[in-house]
Amino acid sequence: MVFAPVLQDVAARMSGSDPSQRVLEPERWAYSMSEAVALVQPDWVVTHHDLSLEATALAAEATNIEDVADVAVAGTPALGGALTLTNTLAGIYRGGIVAASVTGPASIATRLASGEIGSGADEDDVVELLDICGDLVAEFAAALTERGAQRVIVWEDSAGPFVSEDVMAAQSPLIRRLDTLDVPILLVAADGIPLDPYAVHASPSAGRGAVLVGPDELASAHGLGAPDDVVLTDGPIPARFDLATLAGIGQRTAAAT
Repeated sequence: MVFAPVLQDVAARMSGSDPSQRVLEPERWAYSMSEAVALVQPDWVVTHHDLSLEATALAAEATNIEDVADVAVAGTPALGGALTLTNTLAGIYRGGIVAASVTGPASIATRLASGEIGSGADEDDVVELLDICGDLVAEFAAALTERGAQRVIVWEDSAGPFVSEDVMAAQSPLIRRLDTLDVPILLVAADGIPLDPYAVHASPSAGRGAVLVGPDELASAHGLGAPDDVVLTDGPIPARFDLATLAGIGQRTAAAT
């Protein structure tokens, strides 16, 4: 079993750090994660979980759909911060695996389309936005691997107004890019989002090579997956989660490795 929990809220509690450091002071935040990582001993250190990160960054740089395509993702403060965070974590955990998170193109496009950028756009324009987001996510993920990420986790929480065929088409640039770079990719998706393009994926009701667990499953130590599964938490582990239980999970997963 490969254990890949999202520890950012636990890290904030243990270090006493403001979670906003992740964007504003990413190098400092990387070190703030160290106590939580030492306690849980995950197999993958997951950089973050923020499903609005990319959409917020793009909306700050663009006023319409055409402008979105011209945004340099590494040049935005928020996405540049994610790159710095990934690079710093890769330096701290040289002997481990850093898994960088990206939000899926359908989720990003859905958020953008519901805001000012999508105002007045017709159906064809919105599908074009989805394709643009697919290209930008591929660019962002490649930049994360250049900064030291050895795995990429794609979080797709909403297909929005898009049909499955369009969602899969938008995911193709990301899958092809990481395949070329020989970087494994894993999809975490809401039910109803197409999973087949990804060799490893998990949703609340299905999975192939991966499984999602929530706080209750962690607390009971049940449902933590088959021996070959990647076990991910379905978002950040709550800050209030019992630390002794987390330490016990870490000890069991480390002993099983």
